[in-house]
Amino acid sequence: MNLVYDPHPALYKVAEAWNFENPLMDVGELIYRMQKIRKSNNGIGLAAPQIDVNTRVIVLGTGEDIEHAFINPSYEIVEEEGTEYMIEGCLSFPNYFITIKRPKTIKLTYYEADGTRIENQPSGITARVIQHEIDHLEGLTFNKRASMYHLNKAKREAKRLERMKKREQN
Repeated sequence: MNLVYDPHPALYKVAEAWNFENPLMDVGELIYRMQKIRKSNNGIGLAAPQIDVNTRVIVLGTGEDIEHAFINPSYEIVEEEGTEYMIEGCLSFPNYFITIKRPKTIKLTYYEADGTRIENQPSGITARVIQHEIDHLEGLTFNKRASMYHLNKAKREAKRLERMKKREQN
């Protein structure tokens, strides 16, 4: 399992639900590998399609001690909480940092590795990362959520960063 990058086709497919009765593989092993890949690439979140695994599993982590896995996650928007713009990055789109508008708070439903169904209401950066990763499960990449203005700005900045890296290598 390795991280895949745009334009890999796995990033544009709707992922299949995790089947607890007939699992693709050991869910604990999948979560462990996903967290390892996420950490080694300095990411906050990772979706299974980003490692070319066609299933609805995402992982998050903000450090060594705080890690979460979400199986078959779905969410609803909490309208009264409003929306906000923030800059997002994506492990599958190196050097792209795009301003994206998303809801501040969501109602989240998911399963834990043992099959326990959970409902909660994350907000802030946690809600944002979960929405970004669930988009991956839907075959939707973050550049599709950006306005043309913000997307073009991110493309210019990505090219600038690439030029700087090439200069540093020479």
